[in-house]
Parts: sequence; structure tokens; C-alpha cells
Amino acid sequence: MVVNKNPTVELTTQIAFTGFTPVGTATLYTYGMTQDNAAMNGKSQAIGVSTIKSVSKTMTMTIPPYSVSVIVFH
Repeated sequence: MVVNKNPTVELTTQIAFTGFTPVGTATLYTYGMTQDNAAMNGKSQAIGVSTIKSVSKTMTMTIPPYSVSVIVFH
């Protein structure tokens, strides 16, 4: 889980594994300003789901402002 508390700036972070090698793809679940703004306007606030391709032992990710992201590695 990665939390970006900054209201305006994306968080770029490096993820490195020791003792674990992820394979294939990962699933990224995100809840952020898009979902929160939708909820305030009476629209669907479904959690964003996407696929991260070509995961590796060391990778860089960019996390949107004011968001919580959960990454599921296999």
C-alpha cells in the first residue's frame, strides 16, 4: 500500500524486493481525487483497477496526488 498525502504533486517512488521475485503482471487498485470528486457529485466512486505490465525486482512507480494505491504482486 502506498499513500500520497500531497494534494498537488505526484509521488514517484522506487519499489525493491529482497527474497521475492514478482512475475508477470501486478494489479493496481487506486482510490484518489477522481473517486472522491465523483462521490461528492453523486456519481459512482468505484475503485480504479489497472494492470502493471512487466513487473520486476526493482521498479519505479508514480502515485497520483491525494490517493491510496494497493499493488498486488504475484
